[in-house]
Amino acid sequence: MEKTLLIFGIAIFILGVSRNIFFTFFKIKLFLAYEGSYKIFGIASTLAGLGGAGATILYGKMVDRFGGVKIFAVGSLVYMSFYFILAFSRNPIILTIPWIVPVGSLISIPAVSLTAELSEEKARGRAQGVVSGAQRIAGIGTVIGGLVADYIGALEDIQQLNLIFLGLTPFPLLSVIITLILLKVEKK
Repeated sequence: MEKTLLIFGIAIFILGVSRNIFFTFFKIKLFLAYEGSYKIFGIASTLAGLGGAGATILYGKMVDRFGGVKIFAVGSLVYMSFYFILAFSRNPIILTIPWIVPVGSLISIPAVSLTAELSEEKARGRAQGVVSGAQRIAGIGTVIGGLVADYIGALEDIQQLNLIFLGLTPFPLLSVIITLILLKVEKK
């Protein structure tokens, strides 16, 4: 059981690092698309918070109905599609959609459910600690994103960001594949 949770933690970590790198670049691209308007950026951020609050209830119901694995896979694939779309779009409205759609909860809520499924009742706290720790350590993606943004001169040449978004595309899929293989092995 411990090995299973550790592998799931790795899947969460992979997705989390790509997500944090993504958000570093995404904020730069979004800010440039808004032509440096802090007001519009602030409004979009507020809408994202409001959307997230409402979506958590919906996502919880979806996990209860369809299961954590399916919703985790959907959330990961939504991230993947956002990475791909953002590589090719400069339209501020299209760029705002990934900011407002609360995909983070579409990952974290099923992760909690999966963690409960993969752990024994007496070890659920420790299991949540493993997954939560993986999510927190994945915060290193923000530093990586910032260093790469400085290195490539993201503020001077927004086109450089497009390759980064494309490069991040496989990571959510890898996370889903690891999780599906893990659960298949766990059921045997």
